[in-house]
Amino acid sequence: MKLFVCAGALLACTAAQAQDHQGHDMANMPGMAQPAAASSAASMAGYSAAERAAGLREGRGMGLAMPAESNGYPGPRHVLEVADQLGLSAEQRRRTQSLFDAMRGDAQRLGAQLLAHEAELDAMFVEHRATPALLEATARRIGETEAALKVTHLRTHLAMMEILTPDQVARYVAARRAGGGSGRTRLAAAAATNPPIER
Repeated sequence: MKLFVCAGALLACTAAQAQDHQGHDMANMPGMAQPAAASSAASMAGYSAAERAAGLREGRGMGLAMPAESNGYPGPRHVLEVADQLGLSAEQRRRTQSLFDAMRGDAQRLGAQLLAHEAELDAMFVEHRATPALLEATARRIGETEAALKVTHLRTHLAMMEILTPDQVARYVAARRAGGGSGRTRLAAAAATNPPIER
């Protein structure tokens, strides 16, 4: 029973990333075999395995911060990209850059751990050494690491609310809806109408 619960939780955690992404055609890196676990997670999230792996190693969000970004909570990377439109002060730029750098460092570390755990899950089946206990332990590590990575990204969006003024948050929402900044995320219509302004 524990095994099914653990496996179900892992699938649910990965599938949650898929709802706001579209499919992509980026092919896997030539000559590099992708672990089946990573390939499955990537396809469910709308990324190729190679694209997802590169993003995790680089500390990019890969859809993990979607609950915040799509509801008007600014992310530090995108805030820096539209800094002039928001009229950031020098101090706000400094704090935002510091927040982004700290987040990226943590995300890169956790992303590397997640990929290693997924590779181990794949290897135990390739090498025919999987057991129920080993499977459960490895799947739990994957779930816990992915949860920690999600928190790492989301908490920076919360922290940005302490750096920006309510007016800047509203301008950020408008800028992102208009296509400002990088990434695929575009804010929900409701967020543009009623952006969060709590400080």
